[in-house]
Order: sequence, then structure tokens, then C-alpha cells
Amino acid sequence: MDEAGSFMARIQSSIVVPIMYRMVHTGKLPKFMQKKINEADKSKKELVARFLNMFGIDQGGSPWITKQSIYNQFYSDLVTKVQHGIDVPGTTIHVFYATKMGRKYEKRYWTYFKNPDIRRHNMQHEELFCCHSAEWVEEVKKAVEGDRQ
Repeated sequence: MDEAGSFMARIQSSIVVPIMYRMVHTGKLPKFMQKKINEADKSKKELVARFLNMFGIDQGGSPWITKQSIYNQFYSDLVTKVQHGIDVPGTTIHVFYATKMGRKYEKRYWTYFKNPDIRRHNMQHEELFCCHSAEWVEEVKKAVEGDRQ
């Protein structure tokens, strides 16, 4: 990443990290986020509620999560360049792909990984994990068992 890109990532991080930290640390959503959730349809509200539940939102928060760890995660997501055609001998990349995210994400998986095992689900981002945990566990089991054969 060039210097300008790194600078922009630091700017974005300096804006987003304090909001995320306060939200995760206190367990309370900022008013602008709560307003957006209130405007969403029922299925979107359920998905968001379950996703926020993972971070302790409306349940006292997750005070052990530090501002630095949030920064590290967010910033590294912005600046880490992923090579194309990743292929590690003896390794299978399993992707639980939420098709409602759009085809561009599936294309991205095919770009980054040489031969990904893409498991399609007619869901939104993280919906399988957040809302259908038993099905998610079964998918993980199938992937691991398939790798053992």
C-alpha cells in the first residue's frame, strides 16, 4: 500500500475506532445507529440484533476488548494486501458465502484463492453464523470431515 493509502486508512481508523470502542466497551449503540436499525425491516433487525449480541451490545458490553485491538483489526483490514491465487499444498480454503452479499464477493474468493470450496447460502453477511448457529456448526463439520477423506 502506498503512503497516501496508508494515510487514508489511518484517517478512517481514527473516525471509526472510537465509535466502535465506545459501543463495544459500554454495550450501547450510538443514537444514529439505533435510528438506522429502527428503520430496518424485521429480518434485518433480527440479523443486526444477533450480530450485536456477539459483542455484548445491550448486555453490558465487552469491556475486555481494548481500543488498540479494535484499531489493529480495523486498520489491518484496510491496509493488508492479499495476494491472488493463494494455494497452499494440502490445504483447502472453505468459504461460507452469503449470496445476498452479491456476486462481486464470490468473484473475490475466486481471485484470492486458487481452488476455494465455496459453500453458498441464500443469506446476508454473517447470517449463517449469527442466526443459524446449529446449521453453521454442521457446515464446519462437513468441511472438516470432507478434508479428512
